[in-house]
Amino acid sequence: MATTSRSGHGTHWHLGESWRRFPAHWTVAAWLWLDLPTFLWWLGLDRWRTLWRSPAAVVFQGPAADHLAAALWYVAGIATLVVSYRPLINHIKARPRANIPMMGATIALATISFPFVSHDLFVYYAEWRVMAIHQINPMLNPVSRIPYWRHDPWLTLGGWQETVNPYGPAWFLLVRILGGIASNFVGFFIAWKTLALVSVLMTAWLVERLVKNGGGVRYLFHPVVSIELLSNAHNDTVMMALAVLAYLLWTHRRWTIAGVIMGASIATKYISGIVWAWMVAASPDFKSRLSTCLGAIIAGLVLIIPFWHGPKTLFGPLGAVHLFLRSPAFLVQGTLVHLSHMPRGRARHWAFLSTASLFTLIYLFLSRQFLKSRDPIWIGDALLAAALVLMSWMQFWYISWSLPFYLLSHQARAARMIYYLAGLELVRALGWPLGLPAAIQIMETATIWGGLTWAIWPLIRGRVHASRLSHP
Repeated sequence: MATTSRSGHGTHWHLGESWRRFPAHWTVAAWLWLDLPTFLWWLGLDRWRTLWRSPAAVVFQGPAADHLAAALWYVAGIATLVVSYRPLINHIKARPRANIPMMGATIALATISFPFVSHDLFVYYAEWRVMAIHQINPMLNPVSRIPYWRHDPWLTLGGWQETVNPYGPAWFLLVRILGGIASNFVGFFIAWKTLALVSVLMTAWLVERLVKNGGGVRYLFHPVVSIELLSNAHNDTVMMALAVLAYLLWTHRRWTIAGVIMGASIATKYISGIVWAWMVAASPDFKSRLSTCLGAIIAGLVLIIPFWHGPKTLFGPLGAVHLFLRSPAFLVQGTLVHLSHMPRGRARHWAFLSTASLFTLIYLFLSRQFLKSRDPIWIGDALLAAALVLMSWMQFWYISWSLPFYLLSHQARAARMIYYLAGLELVRALGWPLGLPAAIQIMETATIWGGLTWAIWPLIRGRVHASRLSHP
């Protein structure tokens, strides 16, 4: 994969030239590296419990497996994916047919991969057991309401033991269907990974249908997509596929069906309600606004019927624990507690208020820009801002929300944001195994928010400058 050249100083290794000429080979090599523990699992040479603790523990034995060794393992593979992304896209554009075998290998390796920086797939399987085996409504009760729940090892590995699950009714219905297809973990793993692959391929096709400039390929092989949506298999992939489909129908003036599809997306994960609000506001007349609005409401009502048990059914996602915005609210709360000796509960409220106010200001600014231009880049900015205020250090898959809409924009800044999102995966690779000391948390918060600030500040500065010119 590397090339050499002869000169008076001897033979030189041109790694950059190799990356330029064979980016698909480097991408496949990165996935073979990252999937080595997965191969051992599929061959029955190791247990899933070992991989759940840390895939690197299969290769690196000892207490350091979850820390330095795992960090080096992940960074080597993920850095290769990130560096190869731009050359890979250029190479596919230049020689699409020649790259088909490597493209297929990349998608296959990412899909069969055991999740290596997330455990959410275990949470999804536990959710099925909560509903099907323990007969508990996840929209009403936390796992701890189940008698002797600690006797079920899957519930101890899953999440939401003490708080109500914040996902929507469409997601829980989907989990019931997947569990009905295959009730054991391996079968559920295959069924959900297949659905994740279909959702990613569908989103890529929709993006290409909307822009017709290779956006589908850029989405499909983006490191955030291959790592977070195919390998780690987060349920955001279903939400985004439905949201982009609704957006496509909305651009084709299919108001009612667009609203219904967006309602299903919101009922999977509520964050896509941000896009729905703008679709309603940006529709051309009252009738189209009403159709888009009612379509989503009707879809939501139909989907929530199997779980409805009075108004308290809605308390889960509206509970304070889910409204606490964790980044950068972690820093705000910690500063208030340690510098002013404020009680932790009061500091949490101030942290929530400051972060919520920040997001509200950003969202209002972006709303005005979108309603003026109808450019999807502003949807991408709004979803990225939502991701940054909602996620803690582990939830980097939230940044996948904004990616399709950056790809739908023709602005040069949108292209830069696409590569910026790819680079954030390196921060994710370092944060997961090393923990989050205060210094790393501050650096990470600055790195994550830096991109959004860099994107929006020139626009604000330009408006201020224009205001000064018009009002001397």
